[in-house]
Amino acid sequence: MLQKSNIRRLDISDNAITGTSGTRLSGLKYFFRTYVHKNCEAIKVRMSNIHAGSIGAVCEGLGHGSEVEHCDMSDNRIGLAASNIHTHTGVEMLFHELSCTERIRVIKLARNSLRDEEFEYVAKGINGMASLEELDLHGNYCHDVGMGYLKTSLLSLGACAHGELHGLKDLNLSQNPIGDTGMD
Repeated sequence: MLQKSNIRRLDISDNAITGTSGTRLSGLKYFFRTYVHKNCEAIKVRMSNIHAGSIGAVCEGLGHGSEVEHCDMSDNRIGLAASNIHTHTGVEMLFHELSCTERIRVIKLARNSLRDEEFEYVAKGINGMASLEELDLHGNYCHDVGMGYLKTSLLSLGACAHGELHGLKDLNLSQNPIGDTGMD
């Protein structure tokens, strides 16, 4: 049994993690809860077809007490339900857990079909994340409305924590249809 795992970095990219419940995800949920939550510093789950209904398995490794500092979920479908209909539930769940992950420094959600509505949950989630240094949201569908949600939260990330000036150092919003209004 791996109960005392030394796994520090986990890459399970290019897998078909598509279920919403049952045995297909129960093993993955157990793995994240048992081995990732307390041990792992970096998780990479790219191109794994994760959608709003299956993001819960990954969220088992996040939250209070998690050691995760780097979370790369690029090239998935977190902004979509299994039926390919837009929904905010996956982003809401992910950012609720990420906001409780005290050591998170890097969040990568490039090309996840995130729209303005999902950017509202991103903004709420990053608000107060003093340790966040890198946020990659490129290749989504953020317009001026989504930028409006992000603006206040992004400015708050330069706050002081433990006597040191922390804050976002790397923000990627390329390949989003922000437009001129969103840059005000």
